[in-house]
Amino acid sequence: MPKRTLLKDWVSRVVGAVNTSFADTDRSSYGELHPDVVAWPGSVEEISSVLQTAHDANAEVAVAGSGSRTRERWPKRNNGKRADDQRPRIVLDTSRLTNILEVDETSQLVECQTGLELRHLEEALRRHGLTLGPFPDSIFTSTLGGVLGDPPPLAYSSLRGPLHGSCLGVTTVTPLGNVIATRVAPRRAVGPDISRLYIGSGATLGVLVSAVIRVYSLPETNMARAFLFPSAASALECAREMLAHDMRPARLRVMANEHSAGEVVMKQFPAQAALTLVFEGCAELVELDARRAEEIAAEHSGSELPQQLADHWAERYPDPNPEHLCHAWAPVRHSTAVAAGKAAADVLGNTVHGISYDQFSPHGCHMWLSVPEEVDKERLAEACTSAGLSPRGRRHTHARQHPLTQRLRQQLDPTRMMLSPEWD
Repeated sequence: MPKRTLLKDWVSRVVGAVNTSFADTDRSSYGELHPDVVAWPGSVEEISSVLQTAHDANAEVAVAGSGSRTRERWPKRNNGKRADDQRPRIVLDTSRLTNILEVDETSQLVECQTGLELRHLEEALRRHGLTLGPFPDSIFTSTLGGVLGDPPPLAYSSLRGPLHGSCLGVTTVTPLGNVIATRVAPRRAVGPDISRLYIGSGATLGVLVSAVIRVYSLPETNMARAFLFPSAASALECAREMLAHDMRPARLRVMANEHSAGEVVMKQFPAQAALTLVFEGCAELVELDARRAEEIAAEHSGSELPQQLADHWAERYPDPNPEHLCHAWAPVRHSTAVAAGKAAADVLGNTVHGISYDQFSPHGCHMWLSVPEEVDKERLAEACTSAGLSPRGRRHTHARQHPLTQRLRQQLDPTRMMLSPEWD
């Protein structure tokens, strides 16, 4: 195994000395990862060469983007207690991979490098009259590579589905340095879509360098609506029926207790549960959807709130939950959503800040539980267990933990060279 200083020299020859660092100030920027070398590659060829160098040097490699979600979740060295701890570590920082390679306005496709933050991509798309879709504001601080490689639960809308579902093709570099570019074509014409192997793999199967993403025309208009319901069950059933009637709002949320529903009505009405939604698209279809939503809500004993309150909610609450609250979440089926909320409320009692349901699909939704930070952690864990939720910072079974992914990793990365954030 070469010395760490020699490894730095090898990496600097590939990406350039100015794009390589051995300084403590740069190495400390990656939290618990504690790398030996930091490299900022600018092309697929440089990434390929760095991975080949790392393989020959028996080094570990981690891919880092904006670091907004993974900074404190890298595998620790544990003070040399593991054999792996003696291996040098290299960080491939994607900060230089920020180019938009092509915008096809006719086909509504964009190809860009994966180090680009989504907010910059969205700004560029809007200049062409295009958009990624109506996703929560908080995901736009992530890079495209972060959302594709490790999809966050928030990267979803009832109208467009998961953001990573809009990816039609990728260019990736395997741990051995081979470059793979998938074609943007119907799957039946080219065989299996192997790009799906790399989406959600957490960079364990390779480094995503660029991707082709489906984008959409900017909506002509949007319209918010808000309704009060006598119970969470009636609100959730109303939401389920809206989706069953092929309605696809840009945003759809159910607040299932008095505290969270009170945020919608601004304390002007007594509220047991509330349903809020936003429609967007051409004016005629938006009007039709809003009218149909009013009819379905009335069938489930829902009463419509003033337009001012609906608009206030849409502007003030762009995300499912405020960041300052300790929350847990889990995907739930429509048939078990009410029971999960009740189980959590039974354990936490009056300490529950909010129970809400967001990211609806025809088959289910995500349930979010919000409590103040001072709530006893054991009680929160008990409530999560009762409701089948995951505490904040944890995930359910990750794509990279799937047995098929593990077998692929044994073939593509037998030395476990690629590192990935540890969520569980």
